[in-house]
Amino acid sequence: MKFLVLTDDDVKKSLTMKQAVDASAEAFRDLSESRAKIPVRCAVPTEQGFTGFMPGYVSGTNEALGLKLVSIRPNNPKNHNLPTIPAQVLLVHPETSQPMVLMDATYLTLLRTAAGSGVATRLMARPDIEKLVVFGAGNQALSHIEAMITERPTIKTIVILNRSHENAEKFVASLKADPKYKHLNISASQNSTEALKGALLIVTCTGSHEPLFNGDDVENGAHLNLIGSHFPHAREVDSKLIKKSKVVIDETNGAFAEAGDVVIPIKEGVITKEHVLAEIGQVVAGHQIRTSHNDITIFKSVGNAVQDLGVGLAVYKQAVSLGLGTWVDTDNRAKL
Repeated sequence: MKFLVLTDDDVKKSLTMKQAVDASAEAFRDLSESRAKIPVRCAVPTEQGFTGFMPGYVSGTNEALGLKLVSIRPNNPKNHNLPTIPAQVLLVHPETSQPMVLMDATYLTLLRTAAGSGVATRLMARPDIEKLVVFGAGNQALSHIEAMITERPTIKTIVILNRSHENAEKFVASLKADPKYKHLNISASQNSTEALKGALLIVTCTGSHEPLFNGDDVENGAHLNLIGSHFPHAREVDSKLIKKSKVVIDETNGAFAEAGDVVIPIKEGVITKEHVLAEIGQVVAGHQIRTSHNDITIFKSVGNAVQDLGVGLAVYKQAVSLGLGTWVDTDNRAKL
C-alpha cells in the first residue's frame, strides 16, 4: 500500500483558486444536502497552545474520509521558524481506511477559506464590482484578494485597512510588487468611512472582537464576506448592519454556536434565527439570495471540515495528475 505525501509547496502547485472555488461549492452543497457527516470539532489544550481535530466523511460523487489537525503555537515563528497556525490533512480510502494522502494544510487552510468566500461572492455579489475593501493585512487577506479577483475580475481598486497602519502599508507594498496586481489601484487607509465609499465588495479577516466599522457606512448593493471571528462573543460587524442585510452562513449548527456576528444580534433581540436565510450550500443548489441591486448580502463563515475534505480531495487528484509529492510505501512492515 502506498500513500502520497504533499508539502505546502506541492499543495500550492496543485490547485488554482478557481478550481478551489469549484471544489468548495460542491463540498458546501454536499454538506447542506446531508451527504456529509461532520462531527463537532474537538479542541485539545496543551502547554504550548491548542490543537483542533476536525474529522469528517462525505458520500457520493466526491466521497472522502479524513481528518484535519489545526493548531495554534504562538512560539513557533520565534523558536522554530514555523507557522503560528500549522495544519495537516489526512485522507484515507473510504472502503479500506488505508492512508491515501497526508498533506501540509497550512496553505490549504488559507485556500479553502478564501475559496469559500469565493463561492459566496460568485453567487451573491453584484457582477459590476470595481472596488474591494479588505480589513486585515495577513495571509488570509492575501488569499482572499486572489479569490475576490478570480470571481470578480472587474475589480479595479483595493483598499486595505488594518489595526496597524504600518503593517497595512507594508502589505500594500508587497501587493504592488506582485506583477499579477500591477493593473490595480491599491492603497492603505486609516478611515473606514472614506474607504467604504463606493465599495461593493468587503472582506473582514481580522482577530477583532468588536465591530470594525459603522454599519451605516456600507453602501446599498454591497456584499460582505466575514471570516475573521469564530467565537460567540466576538464580531467584526455591528448589529444594525446584520439587521439590514441578507445573511447566509456556512453551516447552521456551527454558526449559531460560534459566529458572534450572528449570535450577538440574536441575544440583543435585534434579529431572530430566522433572519439567517440559508446555508451557502443551499445557495449553490439554487436558493436565490440577491433579488435587487440594492440588497446588502453577507456570508458569515466559521469554517467547516467539509471544506478541507472537498478541497483536499481536489488537491490530491490534481497532485497525482501533475506528478507532485512523494509516494510512501507502507507494505514493508515487520510481520507480527
